[in-house]
Amino acid sequence: MFVDIDSLLRPVYGYHKAGASYGHAKIAGRELLRKGLSPLITTLSAPDHPPVIANTWLRAGRCASGSGAAKMIAETLTTARQCGASGEITVRGDSAYGTAAVMRTCQRLAATFSLVLRTNTAITRAITAIGDDAWTPVHYPGAVTDPDTGELISEAEVAETLHTVQPQSSQPVTARLIVRRVKAHHPANTDTLMPAWRYHAFFTNTTDDTV
Repeated sequence: MFVDIDSLLRPVYGYHKAGASYGHAKIAGRELLRKGLSPLITTLSAPDHPPVIANTWLRAGRCASGSGAAKMIAETLTTARQCGASGEITVRGDSAYGTAAVMRTCQRLAATFSLVLRTNTAITRAITAIGDDAWTPVHYPGAVTDPDTGELISEAEVAETLHTVQPQSSQPVTARLIVRRVKAHHPANTDTLMPAWRYHAFFTNTTDDTV
Protein backbone atom coordinates (compact mmCIF):
# COMPACT_ATOMS: atom_id res chain seq x y z
CA MET A 1 0.00 0.00 0.00
CA PHE A 2 1.12 3.57 -0.67
CA VAL A 3 0.50 6.81 1.18
CA ASP A 4 1.04 9.89 -0.99
CA ILE A 5 1.14 13.38 0.48
CA ASP A 6 0.92 16.71 -1.32
CA SER A 7 -0.43 20.23 -0.98
CA LEU A 8 -1.95 22.67 -3.43
CA LEU A 9 -3.01 26.28 -3.60
CA ARG A 10 -6.60 26.98 -4.60
CA PRO A 11 -7.64 30.57 -5.34
CA VAL A 12 -10.41 32.31 -3.42
CA TYR A 13 -11.95 35.72 -3.98
CA GLY A 14 -13.17 38.51 -1.75
CA TYR A 15 -11.78 39.85 1.50
CA HIS A 16 -13.73 37.90 4.13
CA LYS A 17 -12.76 34.30 3.36
CA ALA A 18 -11.34 32.80 6.57
CA GLY A 19 -7.71 31.78 6.18
CA ALA A 20 -7.26 33.29 2.73
CA SER A 21 -3.75 34.64 2.25
CA TYR A 22 -1.07 34.89 -0.40
CA GLY A 23 0.99 31.80 -1.15
CA HIS A 24 3.44 30.72 -3.82
CA ALA A 25 2.03 29.03 -6.92
CA LYS A 26 3.45 27.99 -10.27
CA ILE A 27 1.26 28.82 -13.27
CA ALA A 28 2.43 28.18 -16.85
CA GLY A 29 5.96 27.67 -15.53
CA ARG A 30 6.05 30.98 -13.65
CA GLU A 31 6.34 31.43 -9.88
CA LEU A 32 3.89 33.96 -8.48
CA LEU A 33 1.91 34.87 -5.37
CA ARG A 34 -1.76 33.96 -5.40
CA LYS A 35 -4.47 34.55 -2.82
CA GLY A 36 -6.08 31.34 -1.68
CA LEU A 37 -6.19 28.36 0.66
CA SER A 38 -3.58 25.60 0.76
CA PRO A 39 -5.06 22.19 1.69
CA LEU A 40 -2.74 19.34 2.65
CA ILE A 41 -3.97 15.97 1.37
CA THR A 42 -2.96 12.33 1.75
CA THR A 43 -4.23 9.42 -0.31
CA LEU A 44 -4.13 5.64 0.08
CA SER A 45 -3.60 3.40 -2.94
CA ALA A 46 -2.43 -0.07 -3.91
CA PRO A 47 -1.25 -1.64 -7.19
CA ASP A 48 -4.76 -2.89 -7.97
CA HIS A 49 -6.71 -0.07 -6.32
CA PRO A 50 -6.94 3.61 -7.35
CA PRO A 51 -6.14 6.34 -4.80
CA VAL A 52 -8.73 7.39 -2.23
CA ILE A 53 -8.42 10.46 -0.03
CA ALA A 54 -7.46 9.45 3.50
CA ASN A 55 -6.97 12.80 5.21
CA THR A 56 -7.34 16.51 4.42
CA TRP A 57 -6.39 19.65 6.30
CA LEU A 58 -7.59 23.04 5.11
CA ARG A 59 -4.78 25.54 5.69
CA ALA A 60 -4.08 29.21 5.06
CA GLY A 61 -2.67 30.06 1.66
CA ARG A 62 0.63 31.28 3.11
CA CYS A 63 1.23 27.93 4.87
CA ALA A 64 4.45 26.17 3.82
CA SER A 65 3.87 23.00 1.80
CA GLY A 66 5.44 20.71 4.40
CA SER A 67 3.95 22.33 7.50
CA GLY A 68 2.44 19.65 9.75
CA ALA A 69 3.42 16.84 7.39
CA ALA A 70 4.74 14.48 10.07
CA LYS A 71 1.49 14.70 12.07
CA MET A 72 -0.57 14.25 8.91
CA ILE A 73 1.43 11.12 8.00
CA ALA A 74 0.93 9.72 11.51
CA GLU A 75 -2.84 10.21 11.27
CA THR A 76 -2.96 8.65 7.80
CA LEU A 77 -0.92 5.59 8.78
CA THR A 78 -3.21 5.06 11.77
CA THR A 79 -6.22 5.30 9.44
CA ALA A 80 -4.66 2.79 7.04
CA ARG A 81 -4.11 0.25 9.82
CA GLN A 82 -7.63 0.79 11.14
CA CYS A 83 -8.92 0.08 7.62
CA GLY A 84 -7.19 -3.30 7.70
CA ALA A 85 -3.83 -2.64 6.03
CA SER A 86 -1.50 -5.27 7.44
CA GLY A 87 1.35 -5.35 4.92
CA GLU A 88 4.07 -2.87 4.08
CA ILE A 89 2.99 0.76 3.70
CA THR A 90 5.30 3.11 1.80
CA VAL A 91 5.01 6.87 2.25
CA ARG A 92 5.85 8.93 -0.84
CA GLY A 93 6.31 12.67 -1.23
CA ASP A 94 8.29 15.39 -2.97
CA SER A 95 11.05 17.48 -1.43
CA ALA A 96 8.65 19.49 0.75
CA TYR A 97 8.11 16.30 2.77
CA GLY A 98 11.64 14.87 2.68
CA THR A 99 12.34 15.83 6.29
CA ALA A 100 13.78 13.93 9.22
CA ALA A 101 10.51 14.41 11.12
CA VAL A 102 8.53 12.61 8.40
CA MET A 103 11.13 9.84 8.17
CA ARG A 104 11.14 9.25 11.92
CA THR A 105 7.34 9.15 11.97
CA CYS A 106 7.41 6.47 9.28
CA GLN A 107 9.95 4.42 11.24
CA ARG A 108 8.02 4.80 14.50
CA LEU A 109 4.83 3.55 12.85
CA ALA A 110 6.50 0.68 10.96
CA ALA A 111 6.15 2.23 7.50
CA THR A 112 8.78 2.62 4.81
CA PHE A 113 9.39 5.88 2.96
CA SER A 114 10.45 7.09 -0.47
CA LEU A 115 10.99 10.84 -0.36
CA VAL A 116 12.65 13.40 -2.59
CA LEU A 117 15.39 15.37 -0.83
CA ARG A 118 16.26 19.02 -1.34
CA THR A 119 19.75 19.41 -2.76
CA ASN A 120 22.23 20.69 -0.20
CA THR A 121 25.96 20.43 0.46
CA ALA A 122 25.69 16.98 2.06
CA ILE A 123 23.63 15.60 -0.83
CA THR A 124 25.99 17.08 -3.41
CA ARG A 125 28.96 15.58 -1.57
CA ALA A 126 27.31 12.14 -1.44
CA ILE A 127 26.51 12.22 -5.17
CA THR A 128 30.02 13.38 -6.06
CA ALA A 129 31.47 10.42 -4.14
CA ILE A 130 29.64 7.90 -6.35
CA GLY A 131 32.18 6.25 -8.68
CA ASP A 132 31.83 6.42 -12.46
CA ASP A 133 31.50 2.63 -12.67
CA ALA A 134 28.53 2.59 -10.24
CA TRP A 135 26.06 4.09 -12.71
CA THR A 136 23.60 1.78 -14.48
CA PRO A 137 22.04 2.89 -17.79
CA VAL A 138 18.25 3.03 -17.87
CA HIS A 139 16.21 3.08 -21.07
CA TYR A 140 12.57 4.08 -20.69
CA PRO A 141 10.10 2.22 -22.94
CA GLY A 142 8.27 5.53 -23.26
CA ALA A 143 9.76 8.99 -22.82
CA VAL A 144 9.21 10.63 -19.42
CA THR A 145 9.08 14.31 -18.54
CA ASP A 146 12.09 15.89 -16.86
CA PRO A 147 10.77 17.62 -13.70
CA ASP A 148 13.25 20.50 -14.04
CA THR A 149 13.04 21.37 -17.73
CA GLY A 150 9.84 19.74 -18.95
CA GLU A 151 11.83 18.00 -21.70
CA LEU A 152 11.06 14.43 -22.68
CA ILE A 153 13.87 12.02 -21.85
CA SER A 154 14.20 8.39 -22.89
CA GLU A 155 17.44 7.38 -21.18
CA ALA A 156 19.26 8.09 -17.95
CA GLU A 157 21.71 6.54 -15.49
CA VAL A 158 20.95 5.42 -11.93
CA ALA A 159 23.15 4.71 -8.90
CA GLU A 160 22.75 4.48 -5.15
CA THR A 161 24.74 5.04 -1.98
CA LEU A 162 24.09 5.06 1.76
CA HIS A 163 23.35 8.45 3.27
CA THR A 164 22.53 9.73 6.75
CA VAL A 165 20.14 12.61 7.39
CA GLN A 166 21.00 14.72 10.47
CA PRO A 167 24.05 12.59 11.42
CA GLN A 168 24.83 14.76 14.46
CA SER A 169 21.37 14.49 16.01
CA SER A 170 20.25 11.98 18.63
CA GLN A 171 18.08 10.25 16.00
CA PRO A 172 19.99 10.13 12.70
CA VAL A 173 18.24 8.47 9.77
CA THR A 174 20.36 6.25 7.51
CA ALA A 175 18.90 4.85 4.31
CA ARG A 176 19.49 4.50 0.57
CA LEU A 177 20.12 7.61 -1.51
CA ILE A 178 19.08 6.70 -5.05
CA VAL A 179 20.19 9.11 -7.75
CA ARG A 180 19.13 9.47 -11.36
CA ARG A 181 21.18 11.58 -13.73
CA VAL A 182 20.43 12.76 -17.27
CA LYS A 183 22.71 14.59 -19.65
CA ALA A 184 22.09 18.31 -19.86
CA HIS A 185 21.19 19.51 -23.32
CA HIS A 186 23.48 22.00 -25.03
CA PRO A 187 22.74 24.25 -27.99
CA ALA A 188 23.40 22.71 -31.39
CA ASN A 189 27.01 22.85 -32.62
CA THR A 190 28.28 23.51 -29.10
CA ASP A 191 31.39 21.58 -28.10
CA THR A 192 31.78 20.45 -24.48
CA LEU A 193 34.88 19.20 -22.70
CA MET A 194 32.87 16.58 -20.80
CA PRO A 195 29.17 15.78 -20.40
CA ALA A 196 27.22 17.84 -17.88
CA TRP A 197 24.60 16.04 -15.83
CA ARG A 198 21.43 16.98 -13.98
CA TYR A 199 20.84 14.93 -10.83
CA HIS A 200 17.58 13.94 -9.13
CA ALA A 201 17.85 12.15 -5.76
CA PHE A 202 15.39 10.47 -3.47
CA PHE A 203 15.85 8.83 -0.08
CA THR A 204 14.29 5.48 0.76
CA ASN A 205 14.45 2.59 3.21
CA THR A 206 12.54 0.23 0.93
CA THR A 207 14.24 -2.90 -0.41
CA ASP A 208 13.16 -2.45 -4.03
CA ASP A 209 15.73 -2.74 -6.81
CA THR A 210 17.64 0.43 -7.67
CA VAL A 211 16.46 0.36 -11.30
